[in-house]
Amino acid sequence: MFLLDTVIKTDLASAFSMTGYILLILPIAAFAIFKFRSKCKLMPLFGGIISYLVFTRMGSQILFFILNALGGQGLSDFLTSHMLFNGFLYALCYSVVTALGIFVCLKFVIKECRQQSTAMAFGLGFGGAWVISETAFNFILEGTLAKQLNSIGLEKYYESMVAGNDGTTQMVSFEDFSSQVQALNSYTAIEVFSSVLAGAGILLFSVAITSFMLTSIHYEMPNNKYVAFGSAFIYYFVSTLYTSGIVSSTLLAQILEFVAGAVILAVSMRFLAKTQDLPDLEIEGASHYNRKNNPKKMF
Repeated sequence: MFLLDTVIKTDLASAFSMTGYILLILPIAAFAIFKFRSKCKLMPLFGGIISYLVFTRMGSQILFFILNALGGQGLSDFLTSHMLFNGFLYALCYSVVTALGIFVCLKFVIKECRQQSTAMAFGLGFGGAWVISETAFNFILEGTLAKQLNSIGLEKYYESMVAGNDGTTQMVSFEDFSSQVQALNSYTAIEVFSSVLAGAGILLFSVAITSFMLTSIHYEMPNNKYVAFGSAFIYYFVSTLYTSGIVSSTLLAQILEFVAGAVILAVSMRFLAKTQDLPDLEIEGASHYNRKNNPKKMF
């Protein structure tokens, strides 16, 4: 019989659900406020969503599939035994597809959107798709699972899973399923709520890297695309510190992700302010003279 104290803790079940809904609302609310204040277009928002789903998410899966096919079991074993190098490779692959996707979308898909507000809208679209699809929905599902487990018990829930299986899906054993529940139960409510910080860090990072790439394409700062790639690599590497075993605390890892996103955004804004004050670039061919004599802050 499954012990009662291994059922998901009530405060933890609530934390899963609340965190999921907060992360779901956060990017939507951020864009709604920015849209109200800046009257920005919707096209950059959709461009950011496309960039994340097509390039960062799908592109990374294709890239990792190719690497696994070329490296075989030897590469897999090496990465498993060398987690730091695994984090390095993860960060390198994701930074490549992220920087490439943002560049392609800004350069070719939404090339008419050259206003400074484009960086914010695109970044919120990119980061919002990331936060909602990768984090918010997962927490909401985990919260729903936790409440169902607490309502009917682990054994009855597992029996309902077995009864509902039509044979097309391979079922995990009861022992494996109970171990998964134990893993969920190992978190604290504070650790779960700290995921909101990581989600905010994703949004800040997304706006920052888009700002670098936008100025690289439309504001005659070609070197900024390399800064965007480097910033992406740093952020992704920081996000692997927990899985690599360098950081053992979930709470600390979430805080570091937020700090990394905030620092990269601060550096991007400071760098742009020192370079020159940029006005909105509405049409191609706006002169350097006009940009220098009509200064306006980036955001």
